[in-house]
Amino acid sequence: MKKKPLTAGSGMSIQGRKWITLILVLTLSLLWSASREVSAQGLPRVVRIGTNPPGSAFHPIATGIAKIVTEGSPMEGRVQPYAGSSSFMPLLNSGELELGIVTGSDAYYGYRGIVLYKRANPNVRAISAGTRLLIGQIVPANSGIRTIQDLKGKRVAGAFTGQLSAKIGTESVLVNGGLGWDDVTVVPVVTFIEGVQAVMDGRADSSTTAVGAGILQEADSRIGVRFLPLDPSPQGHARIKKVTPTRYVYAIPTEGTPGAPKGTPLLAEDVYLLGSSRLSDNAAYAVAKAIWEKNEDLKKLPLLQTWSRDRMVSDTAQTPYHPGAIRFFKEKGVWTKEMEELQQKVAKGGS
Repeated sequence: MKKKPLTAGSGMSIQGRKWITLILVLTLSLLWSASREVSAQGLPRVVRIGTNPPGSAFHPIATGIAKIVTEGSPMEGRVQPYAGSSSFMPLLNSGELELGIVTGSDAYYGYRGIVLYKRANPNVRAISAGTRLLIGQIVPANSGIRTIQDLKGKRVAGAFTGQLSAKIGTESVLVNGGLGWDDVTVVPVVTFIEGVQAVMDGRADSSTTAVGAGILQEADSRIGVRFLPLDPSPQGHARIKKVTPTRYVYAIPTEGTPGAPKGTPLLAEDVYLLGSSRLSDNAAYAVAKAIWEKNEDLKKLPLLQTWSRDRMVSDTAQTPYHPGAIRFFKEKGVWTKEMEELQQKVAKGGS
């Protein structure tokens, strides 16, 4: 008698049918993944955005950028916190990290390996210039310290071993008032968040912090805080430029900042989204495109109100732009001859 062929529906064991089902599921999964990669034009599924820890102003900025990249591109933006930009700049340089949120001064010093950076990071590239960050020195609201000059001999948070931009920020504020590190008693901390905590605990008289930082809200709620106004005169501005060419004095344009009424002059600096030069041109293009096309949504997010299209290409940038971002900006007609000349100058180490 002729035997019937063995089929999944006849004499095959239950175990055998389970194996066939598993193989089919895995095959379909691999085909789906492959088709997803092709549809994404070779883009990475995830781009990580290095930033400062929760409680800082940079963390919500990075969170907002991650949201826009996820919604406006085939990639997922993912926030990756570090102690500070000096901690993740080398990872951007090596390509171990795709993106990072930094101040203009960090981009300037980090790219060249000067001042607070022991080694150059020649493989970092600007994707977009963005929002304006405001920082300053806070003191307890009931403190008798009223001016920057009043900090002489006082305990000021410093060192900032994990966040070198905070050290430069504090130094810029001090020099604006005609002071230096030798004029104050330094309370060593790793980040400005620890510095503000030291003020809340009574271990320091003053610390730098950023407008919009979560730790500022906490300090104001707990002890009440007040920002010390900077000297907005040409002389005060010039003293800041001697410390860092990327920072300037800017008056708070609105009410609502704890301890700083509208018009209070603070230290300002533009924020940059940097990328690794090892990030593909297509990926950098997609990030710039997402920020541009979803700009109205971006500006509704915390601390991103001034990240507008007309600020994305900055004629004061001191880090070369990524070729992928340049390609996008050329398509939009905002990459000018002057920007190309600046690009070549900065790439050669000029400023």
